[in-house]
Amino acid sequence: MNYDASKNSVEKTTTKKADSDQVGKMLMGKDGYMPGMSGGHANVVESSKVGKWRVAAVLLTTVAVIVVVAIIVTVLNSMRVDYAGSYKIAKEIKAKVQEMRADENCKKVVSNADLDYVKMETYMGYVDACQNLTTDIATLNENLGKTEGVRRNGNIASAYNDYVASFVAVQEGDEVLAQNLSYYRAWHEWVLAQEKLEGWDGSDTDLSTAVKSLTESGNTELKAYGQSWLTKKMKANKAYREFHYSDILASNRSELLKTMNTAQKEFADWLAKNSLDIKTVVGVARADNAKVYTDFDLMYSLIKENYEKNYNHGSGDCLETLTDVVCD
Repeated sequence: MNYDASKNSVEKTTTKKADSDQVGKMLMGKDGYMPGMSGGHANVVESSKVGKWRVAAVLLTTVAVIVVVAIIVTVLNSMRVDYAGSYKIAKEIKAKVQEMRADENCKKVVSNADLDYVKMETYMGYVDACQNLTTDIATLNENLGKTEGVRRNGNIASAYNDYVASFVAVQEGDEVLAQNLSYYRAWHEWVLAQEKLEGWDGSDTDLSTAVKSLTESGNTELKAYGQSWLTKKMKANKAYREFHYSDILASNRSELLKTMNTAQKEFADWLAKNSLDIKTVVGVARADNAKVYTDFDLMYSLIKENYEKNYNHGSGDCLETLTDVVCD
C-alpha cells in the first residue's frame, strides 16, 4: 500500500485551520469584533445613547400627562360651585330670622316697661336687641349675596332676591319702631325715677328732674302726662313741707294740715283717674314678617340641598354618614 505522506500532511493542516476559524467565530461578536475591541465598544456607546433617549421620552410623556390632568382638575374645580360659604351665612341668618319671628326682646320691652325692679341697664339690653335685630340681618344678607352659591346658582339667586325684597319691606318700618322704642325707654326711666319720689318731701328740682324723661320725650301724650303729674306733685309736696316745718304752736297750723291733706288727696285722685298705660300710647310690634320667614325658608332649603350634594367633606359643617350628608 502506497502512503502519500505529503497529502496527509496537507489535510491535517487544512483541518486545523478550519477548527481555528470556528473558534474565532465563536469568540467574535455578531459584528465581527471581539468584546473589548474598538468596534464592540462603539456599539455599546451607541446602545447607551438610545437608552437615554428612551428614558427622556418616557419622562416627557409622564410630565405631559401630569400637566394635562392638572389642567382638567383645575377646570373641573373652577366649574364646581362652593356652597359652603352660602350655607354658613344662611345658617346665621336662620337664627336671626327665627328670633325676629318670635320677637322676644321687643316683647320684653313692653312687658318690663312698668317694672320698677328691672334695672335700666337690663331694660336697655332689650331695647337695643329689639332695635338692632334687622340691622344685623341686613349685614348678613349683604354678605350672603356675595357668596358663590348665590352668584352662580340661578335658582338660589332668584330665591335670594325674593327673600331680600320681603325683608326690606319689613325693615322700612324700623324708623317708626326706633321712635316708639325711645318712648318706652323714656317711660321706664320715669318709672324708676318716680319710685324714688314716693314720699312728700322731694324738692321741686328733684321732681322736675325725675319727670324730664317724659316732658322731653317728644311724645305729646307723655309730655302732657308728665307736666300734669309735676304740677300736682309739687303742690302736694309744698303743702307737706309747709305743715311739717311750721311751728307746732303756729296759729295757722290746723289750716296748714287741712291744706296738706287736700293737696295729697287731689294728687291721689288725679293718679287714680289719669293712670297712663304706655302700651295704649305706642306699640313696638314689628311689621308682619310672615312672608320674610316663608321666602327665607325656601332660599335656605335650596342652599342646604345644593351643599349636601356638593359637600366639603371633612369640614364638619354637617353630619356625615357612610352614605349621606345631612345639613340642618
